[in-house]
Amino acid sequence: MKNELENTLKKYKYFSNNDTRSFVVECSVALESIVSITLSYILGIKDWENSKSLGYSNGSLSFNQKVRLIQDIIELNDKDTPKKFQEFMTIRNKFAHVEKIDSFNSYLELFKNSNDTKNKFKRWFPKYDFECENPEEKYKKAFFNLFRELFFKSIELRENYMVPKLVEKGLNLGKLAIYEYLQNELNKSDSGKEILKRAKDNADYPTYPDSYNL
Repeated sequence: MKNELENTLKKYKYFSNNDTRSFVVECSVALESIVSITLSYILGIKDWENSKSLGYSNGSLSFNQKVRLIQDIIELNDKDTPKKFQEFMTIRNKFAHVEKIDSFNSYLELFKNSNDTKNKFKRWFPKYDFECENPEEKYKKAFFNLFRELFFKSIELRENYMVPKLVEKGLNLGKLAIYEYLQNELNKSDSGKEILKRAKDNADYPTYPDSYNL
């Protein structure tokens, strides 16, 4: 997971930029990408970038819609993460669509529900002093921690979905290998070939107990 985050951070130039709006939007772009990849695994979409639902076409799902899908999935066993996704989206939308909100200071001043954000950040990130004289950097660091947490949560969700699938695939391949081995061994003798023939005939025309007859 850590390597995937490091590779993502290298793609974007504004993570260490003083421009808060660029920083927030860049975090959002990075998170949307990992959310799309996670959904592509869950939905069985091989090429998500060119898909009609997750890709870059005009009719594709918006970031908000993708996040709602993730929320629906996580809601089954995690009550806190969906709230964090929602808070992330609220902040992202204000920075992306309100001209005067270009810093966390202006966000706190102009957004009427900013006290809700302040209270959540205090609860989620208690190590930061949000009551200091200039809390801009504190909120910026907290937002990055929020991004980082949701980034890893998306990867965790993907891996939790993939592991059972890979185990199932491995078991099926194991069964196929055993079958091929037995087939090769039985074909070495006439009696073995007869066993294979009877097995095939039984598979083609199975017999059922009387209780199964209609």
